[in-house]
Amino acid sequence: MVPALADAGAGTIASRNIYGRRPTKMGYNPRPNQSHRLARPRGVRFVVSYRCDMKVLLTQDVYKLGHAGEVKTVADGYGRNFLLPRGLAFLATAGAIRQAESVKTRAVKTRATQQSDIDATAQVLTGQTIHFTARAGEKGKLYGSITSATIAAEIAKLLGKEFDKRKVALREPIRDVGTYVIPIRLAADVAPTVTVIVLAEGVKQVVAAAPVAAEPEPEPVAEEAAPETPAA
Repeated sequence: MVPALADAGAGTIASRNIYGRRPTKMGYNPRPNQSHRLARPRGVRFVVSYRCDMKVLLTQDVYKLGHAGEVKTVADGYGRNFLLPRGLAFLATAGAIRQAESVKTRAVKTRATQQSDIDATAQVLTGQTIHFTARAGEKGKLYGSITSATIAAEIAKLLGKEFDKRKVALREPIRDVGTYVIPIRLAADVAPTVTVIVLAEGVKQVVAAAPVAAEPEPEPVAEEAAPETPAA
């Protein structure tokens, strides 16, 4: 039998769930090994609204976020779903913070040696237009899609060398004919744009411009945390 909430009238915001436990960051905390959907008393609303932040140490330069070796406070979802899986940062634990200066020093040296190459690449890509022709239906819907890997392959042809598809800031594959302006993130503060035009097979004229297909900007940084000195 599920214990009822005491004095929980219509419209009451319950501070505990139906098992008497407070809501957790992921929602309300059910009874262990309880896999079925929880029944909630009629008239009782459960309001769980959290914004969780986390501190990370950047291991690489991240566009519009910071440079390698910096400790940043970012939204939990942005850190766990984007930064950590891609190896762009790791959790700013006491041990990690001790390595912040060495990471920053290595990044400065790497940035200095790569800056000329980044500038040259940006100069080549700025203003470039890449054309694709694909099978499409009558309403302009492609039978396939244009992905970041497809665009990176064309950029590699322009540069005469391999190009990392992760630098193509494409939010989702292109599935419609149209014109798209896409940023290419070469460094934290260098992002030239290229124009991608997708035409249906047999169509030679340029189609009308479509919305930009770039990735959404990273969530605003809550604050910049200074490196902490671990306790002895």
